[in-house]
Amino acid sequence: MSRAIIVDASTSAIKSYLYDLDAGMALAHAQTDVPMSVPEPGAAEVDAELWWDGLCRTVSELTARNPDAASGLAAVAVTNQQISCVFLDGEGKPVAPAYLWMDTRCTEEIDRLRMRCELEGLGTDWIFETTGIPPSDSWGLAKLLWFRSRLPEAYGRIRRVASVDAFLLGRLSGRFVTDETNACFFHMDIRSRQPACELLRFLETDPGLFPDIVAPGTVVGVVTREAAARTGLPEGLPVIAAASDQPCALLGMGAVVPGEAVVNLGTGTFFMTPLASPIVDARMMTNISAAPNSWLMMGTHYLTGGAMSWLRGLLGPRAPEEPGPSGRPRSRSTS
Repeated sequence: MSRAIIVDASTSAIKSYLYDLDAGMALAHAQTDVPMSVPEPGAAEVDAELWWDGLCRTVSELTARNPDAASGLAAVAVTNQQISCVFLDGEGKPVAPAYLWMDTRCTEEIDRLRMRCELEGLGTDWIFETTGIPPSDSWGLAKLLWFRSRLPEAYGRIRRVASVDAFLLGRLSGRFVTDETNACFFHMDIRSRQPACELLRFLETDPGLFPDIVAPGTVVGVVTREAAARTGLPEGLPVIAAASDQPCALLGMGAVVPGEAVVNLGTGTFFMTPLASPIVDARMMTNISAAPNSWLMMGTHYLTGGAMSWLRGLLGPRAPEEPGPSGRPRSRSTS
C-alpha cells in the first residue's frame, strides 16, 4: 500500500491526513487549531511557530496512531492558505507575527502606491497585468510594503519573506522554496512564472528576500534529521510542494476545463474557473492553477465561514480545553 501524509495549513487550523494513494482516500486525520489575534482594527495575526508546532503535533499523532504508516510512506506534501506570510531573520526566526490574508492594514500603503504610479504617469494596470491581482490587501507583497513603512527597524532584520508553504517546506526540508500558486501573490510574473524583477525594482524590494519558485507537485527536498525527530516522519522522506488551497480545491473538484466553475466555502467563499491562458480583470484575481500549464480566475468574499465562527464564539457556549504539555490546548483528532 502506497501512502502519503498531506498537511493542510488553513486559516484557522493545521490538518494532517494519512492518505492511501492506491485507493484515493484518507485513512485518518488529526487537527489542531491555530488561534488568530486582532490587536488593532483591520489586523489578523498568528504566531507562525504555531504553524510548525501544529504540523509536528498532527503528523506525530498520525504516525503514533498508525505505526505501520511510516514504513509505507511515499512522501509528505504541504498545501496552505494563500497570501498569508511571515518575515524571517537570518536564523529563520520570525521578526514579527505572521500576517493573514484577511489582514487589511496595508490599504493605506496601496493608496500611496497608486498615487505614486499616477504621479509618475504609469497607472497601476502594469502591476495588475504582471501579478494578476489588483493592488489591494489581497496582494501578499502589499503586506511587506506596509511592514517596511510601519516598522522600518524590524524590516531591516528581514532576510526572508515566506508564504505559509515556504515557511513549512523550509522547516521540513531545509530548502527555502515556494510553488507557483503561492508565488503569484508575491514576487512572480503570472505569464513567465519567473520573478517579476522589474516590479520588485520599482518597489525597491530585494529579490533575494523571496524563495525559489517551483511548479506545483515538485519534490523540493527530503525530511531533515531535525524535522524527523519532531514529526516522527522518516528522515529522507521526499517533501512535496503541492499547491495552495484554492487551486487544490479546484483540481480536487474536477474542474480543469475552461467554462467549468466551482464555489468553495470555508473561512471565506471562493468562486473559481479554469483558464487556458492568463486573462486579467480588475474585478477578479488571476492565479496559477494546480493543473499543468493552466491558470484560474477567482472571485472572493473574505468572511463567510469566518463570520459564522465569530458569531458562534460570541453567542455559543465554550467548553474549556485541556492544555497540552506546552501549555497550549491539545489537538483534536478523528480517524
